Amino acid sequence: MPTILVVDDDRAIQEMLADLLRDEGYRVDTCRDGQQVLIELERHHYDLLLLDVLIPHMNGFVLMEEIRKRPALADLPVIMISGIYRSRNHRAEMTRQYKVIDYLDKPVEPERLLGLIANVLGKPDVDPMERSGEWIDDDDIIGIGDSDDPSASKELDSAPVAPAPRKSKSSKPKKEADLPDLHEAEDALGKLMVEHEREAVESEVRESFKTSAFVLQGSLKKTPVVGVLGRIWHQRASGGLLLRRNKVKKIVYLKSGVAYGAKSNLVGECLGQVLLRERLINEAECQTSIEKMQATGLRQGEILVDMGSLTPKNLEFALQLQLETKLFETFTWDAGEYRFNSSVDLPRVGVKVEWTGPSLVAEGIRQTFDETRLRRLMLPVLDVPLALELKAVSDLDELGLPDRERAAINAIESGKTTHELLGSLPADPPDALRLIYTLIALEILRPAK
Repeated sequence: MPTILVVDDDRAIQEMLADLLRDEGYRVDTCRDGQQVLIELERHHYDLLLLDVLIPHMNGFVLMEEIRKRPALADLPVIMISGIYRSRNHRAEMTRQYKVIDYLDKPVEPERLLGLIANVLGKPDVDPMERSGEWIDDDDIIGIGDSDDPSASKELDSAPVAPAPRKSKSSKPKKEADLPDLHEAEDALGKLMVEHEREAVESEVRESFKTSAFVLQGSLKKTPVVGVLGRIWHQRASGGLLLRRNKVKKIVYLKSGVAYGAKSNLVGECLGQVLLRERLINEAECQTSIEKMQATGLRQGEILVDMGSLTPKNLEFALQLQLETKLFETFTWDAGEYRFNSSVDLPRVGVKVEWTGPSLVAEGIRQTFDETRLRRLMLPVLDVPLALELKAVSDLDELGLPDRERAAINAIESGKTTHELLGSLPADPPDALRLIYTLIALEILRPAK
């Protein structure tokens, strides 16, 4: 049975395409971001990749460069789809450069898509009803933190160790002239940051996060950012969360436990830098928009849309990606401090975060935690008996987990220790490790009474 990997960050489109292909008898897996695509392509064999262009963490163009650099994937059949770049010349260039079967516009015509796939893979002989094994991607945190106990590491290391997924790096274009001058743009953007968001962050830190008794405050070495966000989500709290490491300061805004906005004093997280890295604009367009920002005081995204350099859909994608960049960067921190203030005035933000509270934490752990770090963080709770909170089980739908991981959660027996669960769950060791850590960070798994 031919297997197809469908990649789209829009859950409705993803499910529509998956259902369409399953009805034809194909086996389908789904994915929503570029980095995870590379991991899935290394772990599993796929006969065809159906790829949207505007996906998080590595867009379709950069992803295709990575795919074609790898000998095992050089001839993987790919169909690209997108609601942007509709010019005939551009579509022809993408087809030639990335050796794709076709470059389809959204909304996708089902008959055309199925015809293309049938020409490459043929029609499955298996009755769709006989398919099986498919899956769809649709205070302290109980002691999780650094441990100095060397004996605990021996127990954890007794479990099989799988290599951590390789981190992908965007390759450079063949022509050096096509690469944006990021250093020049960073200088100009840096000046604007000092005048705008950086000053806004510093001002809010001074006014809203003075040293005082907070509901939640502490060390990020002892409780990682994902654990702090998990606790806030578990309490369904609203307010501002200050995250500080050395000179880096970020403020995350949450409503009922769900992060929906963030401010940062890092120059590299400006919208212009995000657009350049994603190759949605070039250096000249960036510089022109900066000059207009200085002259008019308008936002850079609005200016780029007015210039015709961005479509509103591209801007929405970039703003979403910028928000994710600000949040996920903090998930890598292993030191610093946090303070949560529930009385902070919550600002209105132009972009809405796509994930719910728990799915954001689950996605951040998957994106930023390797197996070595997970093992170190789990040491303090290896021998702690855990219980699945019945009240929290109803929240599992919000995690957005694939069916195989949901099945693993259903196999959890209350009262077993972390070490026992790692050896008993129907999942690969690294997946079981990540899943259990995610549930503990979200306080869905808690110490048994």
